[in-house]
Amino acid sequence: MKRRQIQNDVARPLENRPFQTMPITVRIPQAVAMLGMSRSELYQFIQSGEIEIVKIGRATLIPVECLTRFIAARRSPERPSE
Repeated sequence: MKRRQIQNDVARPLENRPFQTMPITVRIPQAVAMLGMSRSELYQFIQSGEIEIVKIGRATLIPVECLTRFIAARRSPERPSE
C-alpha cells in the first residue's frame, strides 16, 4: 500500500468507513501516521518497551490498545479553572 493511501486511511475516522470494524492491530506505517512521529522514534519506544509489538511471521503489528495507553500516559494534566 502506498504511503499516501495509508495516511489517507488513518486520517479518516474509522467509524465513517463503511463495513469495516475497528482494527485491533496496525502496522508500523499506520502507527507512525497515527502518532505523528518518525519511524525511528517509534522504534525507540518499541526498543524501550514503552510500546508493545506482536510478531506474526514477518509482520510487525502494534495493538491499538497499546497505542491508546501510550498516549494516555503522556497526556498533560488539565489546568485547574481559575
